[in-house]
Amino acid sequence: EMKVALGEPLGEKAAANAASTNFPVLRLKRDILRRSSTGVITTNRASAGVGSQVAAGVDASLRLSDALTMAGYYARVSNPGATGNQSSYAGSFDYGVDRYGVNLEHVLVGDAFDPAVGFVRRGDFRLTSGQVRISRRTVDSRRIRRLSWQGGVEHITDAAATRLENRSLTSNVDIEFHNGDTSGMDYSHEDEFLPSDFRIAPGVV
Repeated sequence: EMKVALGEPLGEKAAANAASTNFPVLRLKRDILRRSSTGVITTNRASAGVGSQVAAGVDASLRLSDALTMAGYYARVSNPGATGNQSSYAGSFDYGVDRYGVNLEHVLVGDAFDPAVGFVRRGDFRLTSGQVRISRRTVDSRRIRRLSWQGGVEHITDAAATRLENRSLTSNVDIEFHNGDTSGMDYSHEDEFLPSDFRIAPGVV
């Protein structure tokens, strides 16, 4: 699969103080193995007075079996005059069968990662998360069909890993009965960094 977009230059807009800009994009994607794919992408934003802001990346999604999937990408930008980390990458591992499952993910978006074409939902962060699930179908019980437990953690810092921004710990236990009823208990603990004081009520900061 190959996609090429060569947009015509957007004209000068004096009222908006916007310079004429080109947005060429090239995306190549190829299926591999049975249900996997890999690809590359490059984008460029070129405008008068700013120069070219180039981004390039590679990605892959590997479906190794019905239960196991691995995916990841690496991207880097080259913006004139930018300082800091101009790269971004991610990797994930997902394995799940009826009795247990594991999900791991790590994402980095550098403090200077700005592809200029498209958008980044959140900048300057490093995310590490994991989930574990254990399920057991009962054989002897006349009432309970399955017991399940799941626990997870999500840890987010700035890209340099010097400041904790968000942390979440979760756990839940579920009971499934033969008659279709379910019962469960959830636990969660959240931490969030507040960069500045704010008033939530008169005299309460």
